[in-house]
Amino acid sequence: MCPGACEGARLSALTTPDLLWLWEQIAARADKRGDRSLVSGHMSVAVPADPRQAAAVGRLVSPRPPLGGTRIRADLARLTENLRGHGPRLTPAAVAAHALHRPLGLAAQELQAARERARDLADLVRTRLIGLPRSARVRPDPEAALAVLRGSRWLHRLASDADGEELVELAVRALAALPPPGERIDRRVLAQRLTGSPKALDRGSLLAGLILALASAGGAVADTSDQRTAWNGLGVDFDQLTGGLLCLNVLPDGWLLPADEPVTVTPHTLARSRWAQPPDPQAWVFVTENPSVVAALLDLVPLPRGARLVCTIGTPSAVEVAAIARLAEAGWRIAVRADFDVAGLHHVSAVTVAQPAAQPWRMAADDYRQSLNVGADRWTYPLDPAHLPPTPWNPALEVAMRRHRRPGFEEGLLDTLLGDVLTGHPPQAAPAPPREHT
Repeated sequence: MCPGACEGARLSALTTPDLLWLWEQIAARADKRGDRSLVSGHMSVAVPADPRQAAAVGRLVSPRPPLGGTRIRADLARLTENLRGHGPRLTPAAVAAHALHRPLGLAAQELQAARERARDLADLVRTRLIGLPRSARVRPDPEAALAVLRGSRWLHRLASDADGEELVELAVRALAALPPPGERIDRRVLAQRLTGSPKALDRGSLLAGLILALASAGGAVADTSDQRTAWNGLGVDFDQLTGGLLCLNVLPDGWLLPADEPVTVTPHTLARSRWAQPPDPQAWVFVTENPSVVAALLDLVPLPRGARLVCTIGTPSAVEVAAIARLAEAGWRIAVRADFDVAGLHHVSAVTVAQPAAQPWRMAADDYRQSLNVGADRWTYPLDPAHLPPTPWNPALEVAMRRHRRPGFEEGLLDTLLGDVLTGHPPQAAPAPPREHT
């Protein structure tokens, strides 16, 4: 607990319970300074009001015994000299360490070591980014990159990781290995080439996060929270064959499937294909969040001709939102909805921002109230009003959700939603303007 200062010392008279207050304050100063001796200088010491505890310190720290309940200026050199009568190498911090049964000053030393390591890592980042080839797809300015890494505490995380230097080296190598504009590479193939493991760039890995942080500093990535979109902006395919949109009677152009046969169109296909045109300009596509709506529709026998659904199967990616928006370009009218919760409101907003012609479908305050099931509170999570986004298509919806603080789900409106799909248009849908013939 001390650097050998206790050798040959008699500590029992110095570490009595009545003197613990002194050693606690000495220890606090040693921890703050990172000094495991404290043999010089002065420090303010609060003397306890208990007369016995005040008397126990005697003349260790001052020429005369202090009064209880006062604050004195302790002379550490005097304290060290008095302690040497109990052991030739004793120091105030050494006695405090033994009195409290722990080493002192290590936290400050570790903090200083971490700071020095962070500085070394910053120098490594700067050097490696300067060395990026001019042909690299992303070449962040070194100082801008370091500002991002400091602001997001990435340097702190790297300094705390034993493999911090290797992570920096690999991240900069990844920037150099990104495909040129117009070409693409699969994320797992890139990971294999960099590290020998296809899992190295999986969601949540430190290496993946560091690469995206550096890319954001270079202006190539706007939002690192949506990893699929972020990697897409770097020419890297992120699980392009999983996810996608579940489609019923709405297909990419040129596809042929039996009627009423659901199919999942992958992100890879969505990013590269166009939708088939509708049979007439009044045709609607209904966009929903939950596959349970599609399943319920398929259970209807016989299924009316022309029932069309596109399901995002949860949170849609940027590729999927863009694909939904392109339905309008092919001539379809779009009715979009999701659950009445924070994520669902964001889903609807994303689609209506990407395609202003898309119409929110059964996403008003009355619809929300109808979706709430009495007695279901114990089975659902509460809504945090602080996280609710605005609902400009129906401001009363936001007000109602803030009041009830409960989510509402599509399954709570299932019969109503199926009725809309079967009729072929959402409620109060305005007729489409006639197309101009050229």
